[in-house]
Amino acid sequence: MLGRTVFAVPPRFPKSTGVKCLIYKIKKRKGEEIVMAIGGNVSGGGKQSYINKITHKRLIGGWHQYTVWLQHGLNYSWWEIIAGADSMADADLSPIMTAQLKTSRGVPMDLMAAYIKSGSRFSETKDLTWDAGNMLSIGGISDALGCPTMITWFNQGDVFGITTKGKLSSDQVRRYAETVVEKKLGKPDAPKSGGTTTAHLESTT
Repeated sequence: MLGRTVFAVPPRFPKSTGVKCLIYKIKKRKGEEIVMAIGGNVSGGGKQSYINKITHKRLIGGWHQYTVWLQHGLNYSWWEIIAGADSMADADLSPIMTAQLKTSRGVPMDLMAAYIKSGSRFSETKDLTWDAGNMLSIGGISDALGCPTMITWFNQGDVFGITTKGKLSSDQVRRYAETVVEKKLGKPDAPKSGGTTTAHLESTT
C-alpha cells in the first residue's frame, strides 16, 4: 500500500439523508495530517494497541478521511474483511446504506441488491464469497459517531479507511478505529462514545 494512490468507490447514500456521492483517495505523505501516532505496541495505561498511526485529510463537501495504519503484521485477509463488515454492520452501521466492492480485476461493483437478497449478511453475499476482491466499502449512519460513516478495507492491506461527514476528535477516531480492529481480532468492543482514552497522542489536529 505504501506509495500507492487508491481510489475508493463512491458511497451512495439514499437521497433522504441529504448525503451526496463521494469520491476520495488515499495517498501517503501528501495533504495529510497525523491525528495520532502511538509508535509502539502498548499505549498509555498498559493497554495493547494494534494501531500504528492515524492520518486525517479534509475532503470536499464536509467529508473527512481517516487512514488507519495497523501495527506490523496485522494485514487483513479477505475473509477477515467480510467478517469485520458483518460485525460493524450489526454493531454500529445498521441499516447499511451503501456497500461496494472492487473485484480482483479492479472492477467496481455495487453490492446493495445482492446484500439485501442475502438477508443483509456480507458472509452470505455470493459476489463477495465466490472470489476474493481488492476492496470492500460499507456505509451507513454510525450510532457511535452520530453521522454518515464509511469504512473501507483493502485485501491483504495493513491499512483501512474511515470516512465521516464531519470532523472527529482524536479520541473519537481512535476509539472507533480500535473498535474496527478489535472486531477483526475477535476482541471485546472498544468504548464507542464518552469515557476516557489512555492512548498516547503524539500529534493531534
